[in-house]
Amino acid sequence: MDKKSIMVLTVLFAVFVGFQFAEPAAAAKVVDHGVSYKWDKTQGMWRQNTWTTYQYNNDFVKTVVVTRWKFDSKYTYGYKNTITLAKVSKDTIKIRDVQDILEPSVYSLNYKKTKLTASQYYWRVYRAKLFNWYE
Repeated sequence: MDKKSIMVLTVLFAVFVGFQFAEPAAAAKVVDHGVSYKWDKTQGMWRQNTWTTYQYNNDFVKTVVVTRWKFDSKYTYGYKNTITLAKVSKDTIKIRDVQDILEPSVYSLNYKKTKLTASQYYWRVYRAKLFNWYE
């Protein structure tokens, strides 16, 4: 083998070893979940909200809320909200709420000034507001 081939093989081997030592991507952890049932005065029927909150790291939290309506003693799919809390700077959190009820999806985007991480903000502030909105 010539010097060029040996050099290419050495570099490829180094890259392969580097990938082996690289830390794998962090998987999301389910940190909160549940189901609530409410009488919806506006619709005049029972509503079921199922939520699951995933934490990717302290600076990114995602909550998926699925709403179902009760028709003829069965709950049928209504819509899904996906809410993400992301720490975008030292003192700001971005809150994005996407609802799939319409095409294209309806979404809102807000920024809140806070020193809390996204995880702390979810547990101390946002979670209580989230379930008041669905009452």
